[in-house]
Amino acid sequence: MLKKNDIQILLISNNGEKRVSTFAKLLNLDYIFKGNKPFKKNIIKGCKTLKIPHENICIVGDQIFTDILGGNISKIKTFLVTDIYNEFEYSILFKIKRKIERYIINKHYKEKEDKI
Repeated sequence: MLKKNDIQILLISNNGEKRVSTFAKLLNLDYIFKGNKPFKKNIIKGCKTLKIPHENICIVGDQIFTDILGGNISKIKTFLVTDIYNEFEYSILFKIKRKIERYIINKHYKEKEDKI
């Protein structure tokens, strides 16, 4: 649907090329692997690849410490989406990181609700 509406998509992942290319090819997307998010180098490279001004780009991601932080550092709008979680797929460190992210999200939204 995005492509039909002329919305460009670029996949930027911290994973290696084999894993990223598998998903990108299925969806017929351009991609950057080993993106090193949250560092902005490859995010800016992606913006240049798309030839779109920063103000017309948004980063959609499911991780606060990579996608969202990387977008904020790069001064690009971000959208945090719910992750597709499979507890058997992730290492113990990844599970700990996800728990910290959920804590931050819950705390952030709780504070916003309290201010309303």
